[in-house]
Amino acid sequence: MTLQKLCARLKSEKLLEALFLCGLSGFVFEVILFDSTLRHVPWLAHVFVGLRLLSYALIVFKGFTDFFCRRYSLKEIIGFGAVGIVLLLVARYSGYKDFLIYLAFIAAGHNVEYRKVIRAALFSHLAALAVIFAFCGLGIVPNNINIRTDGTVRQGLGFDFGGLLAHFVLYTILLWIYDRQEHIRIVEILFLLLGQLFVYYKTNTNNPFFLGCLALAGTALLKYSGTLRKFQKPYYVVALLMVPLAVGSICLLSYKYDSGVGWMHMLNRLLSRRLELGREAFNRYPVRWFGQPMEWNLKLDGYFYVDSSYLKILFTYGIATFCLFVGGLFLTSLQICRRKDIWFLLVLGIIVLHSMFDDQLPWIGSNTFMVCYSYFKLFSKNAERETHELSQTENQ
Repeated sequence: MTLQKLCARLKSEKLLEALFLCGLSGFVFEVILFDSTLRHVPWLAHVFVGLRLLSYALIVFKGFTDFFCRRYSLKEIIGFGAVGIVLLLVARYSGYKDFLIYLAFIAAGHNVEYRKVIRAALFSHLAALAVIFAFCGLGIVPNNINIRTDGTVRQGLGFDFGGLLAHFVLYTILLWIYDRQEHIRIVEILFLLLGQLFVYYKTNTNNPFFLGCLALAGTALLKYSGTLRKFQKPYYVVALLMVPLAVGSICLLSYKYDSGVGWMHMLNRLLSRRLELGREAFNRYPVRWFGQPMEWNLKLDGYFYVDSSYLKILFTYGIATFCLFVGGLFLTSLQICRRKDIWFLLVLGIIVLHSMFDDQLPWIGSNTFMVCYSYFKLFSKNAERETHELSQTENQ
């Protein structure tokens, strides 16, 4: 069989799309399991390695087949190549190679419908959390108990720290909202809210809980208000300003933090010392173009850890990666305005706020919305159809 016939066969059967979705699903599923206490189970080590290698193989196969079948445009090849060079430099100077792997996922998904990407990630989140809860309930893995300095008890429910579970639950809710959109029912919203309340009761993790409740409240408003669901002028303002305001404010407040200033001291306490720790990072480390190895101390007596995604990217992965991420978020905002996608505006707004105080933004295993290149690329192909479908839904 010639290469041309093979390419035509793969395209007609949509096999490559299925392989990509399987690779992505397997990767997300494995990452969530590995982030739980299941990674301490010796006999699962080979399972984790096997799942990850299989996911990589499927993604690489999809990418190379697209390349040899000439499914990438010249602009795409140049763009991915340029970003790849930057990330190679980041890997060289920081020692972290994660983003090179993520770039392969993003490039391989260039022609996969974005809603299918989100649905695959949602199923992986739900399946992984179900497995972890089951193993924890059966006593195969422990339910770790952590006690804060103020005496607050936090349960891990299968994770080393309960906070990690709360963040995964938040992103699961966001995936659910974007997958269901206007088709979501009140029973689903109540189910997600009850899940949020249960996790908050067990883990006592504030930020993801309140942002999850905000996301569900916004979902209910959009679902039952045809007026709010129409993309209005204030939404353009929110979409265009939320990224620069969120990124600029957390970076500036951390850099300028002074414990002697009353309002800064109160805000720092409200944010669980995040401004103070951000200021400490500026004191200890320079900001480099391509990042640097960072040493974090999680011991209570000398705790030093930067939670903000934006600050963590800036220090660990450098100015170049920071600009790529912030630029990508802003371009996504522009695309939301172009498509008048109120549901993605809601989800992205929660992600932008969450990333000010927590570090899940750059991890595909948590934030699969990061694989959103096809959301841009397929605009010209799908915009008219999606706009027509949206108008029909609103009229009904």
